[in-house]
Amino acid sequence: MRHALPLALLALALAPNSACKEEPDDTQDTEGDTDTDADSDTDTDTDTGVPQSMVGYDGEATAGYDGYDGWEEHFKTADEGLGDDICRIRYELHAKGDPRTDCPNCIWAWDVELTGAAIAAESGEGCAGAFGITAKNVGDLDGTSIGIGFNPDYYGHAAVFLRDEGSGWAVADWAQWDEATGAFSYHWNQGLVE
Repeated sequence: MRHALPLALLALALAPNSACKEEPDDTQDTEGDTDTDADSDTDTDTDTGVPQSMVGYDGEATAGYDGYDGWEEHFKTADEGLGDDICRIRYELHAKGDPRTDCPNCIWAWDVELTGAAIAAESGEGCAGAFGITAKNVGDLDGTSIGIGFNPDYYGHAAVFLRDEGSGWAVADWAQWDEATGAFSYHWNQGLVE
């Protein structure tokens, strides 16, 4: 008895539906005269999609157990990351203080201080529209700090860098680190924005 309802629904779904009417072809003449009605509709709507830009960070450093010295660029790039830089802010990053020991499963981690902040490129809305940064206030970034750490074996298969911007460590993105040379690099696409 409990299979009766599913079987009834299946029968209804497979049965031809005589109540359904076929939509008339608007190219056929339904008035009985000899002229034919041509479909002359034109697409007059406009694309309402808002252009998307990619926001993220690029960085390189000599880093490891003994310190961190490098640079980072915070960017917003048009055409989903394939177009012109709307804004690119570049600054140096240097380790300060002792190594961090609270980065989960990191083999090294540092607080790094931003110095030499400058607008490297901008177009369209520029850095003021993208991040609220202008040539007058970009220097305010100098002296701020973030935490950067490296885990070469995240869940057993990925090399990632972690970041602490004051609210705790979070995995940022893939990273490459050469232990012999200390060469460290990353490209972190945070996501698309309008």
